[in-house]
Amino acid sequence: MSSEQSERTIVGELYEKRSIQDWIRDAGPVAMLVILLALFTALSPVFLTFNNLVNSILMNSTILLLVALAGTFPILQQSIDLSVAANLGLSGVLTAMAINQFGFVGIFVGPFVGLAAGLVNGVVFAKGKIPSFLVTLGTQSVLMGGALLLTNGSSQPYRNPAVQQLAIGNVVPRIPNLVVLGLVFYVITVFVAFFTPFGRYCYALGESEKVTELSGVPVDRYKSVSSSSPACSVVSPVRSSPHASRRPPPEWVKDSFCRASLASSWAVPL
Repeated sequence: MSSEQSERTIVGELYEKRSIQDWIRDAGPVAMLVILLALFTALSPVFLTFNNLVNSILMNSTILLLVALAGTFPILQQSIDLSVAANLGLSGVLTAMAINQFGFVGIFVGPFVGLAAGLVNGVVFAKGKIPSFLVTLGTQSVLMGGALLLTNGSSQPYRNPAVQQLAIGNVVPRIPNLVVLGLVFYVITVFVAFFTPFGRYCYALGESEKVTELSGVPVDRYKSVSSSSPACSVVSPVRSSPHASRRPPPEWVKDSFCRASLASSWAVPL
């Protein structure tokens, strides 16, 4: 029997062992969401309209979704990344400055900064054997402080018609580009988590790092890469408005962590 067949057999056995209570527990958040949708629809006739759902709810939730996606893989490994929101803040500031200096190509600064900051987290965590909580708590302060120093605590405006169109335009009719970008990254994250060796190793590290290491998996490499955060910083020029890039609210750290934890607890590799 091949390793893939063996893996699928184990997953099948896990499904067979799940009780009705397990399925009810997992369905609870979805059921609560349906109840809330029904309640808000009954209270307001405009709630369940296309304009409200897409231009208000999805637009406001997409940035937080991307921040949560960036923190999902460390959580799968039983680690944590508290710096994703601060990463987004510094990436946004530097991207806005680069757009003012170099034009449209400045938008590529955001993913590079996010990747570099994430790699620093991962290397210090994996090679230095320092708990991820302490590492990312420290880098959170450094990144947020850097953004504040660069902007003196104010917004960093940018003026570029092409970037403004990217921020407020509609490649798909009636669907903002930001929402489309969020869905694309969501699909990519699901694919990587479920259908690639990287995703499976993240799950394995979360179950038992020692067993994974004894199986020949380069644990430090995967721990380092999983902390990279280009997913959230790639939308830094369009995350708040077409005119300014600002420091993200402090509560995003808590909210994104809760969403990533919830998504990770639901996820079962197939």
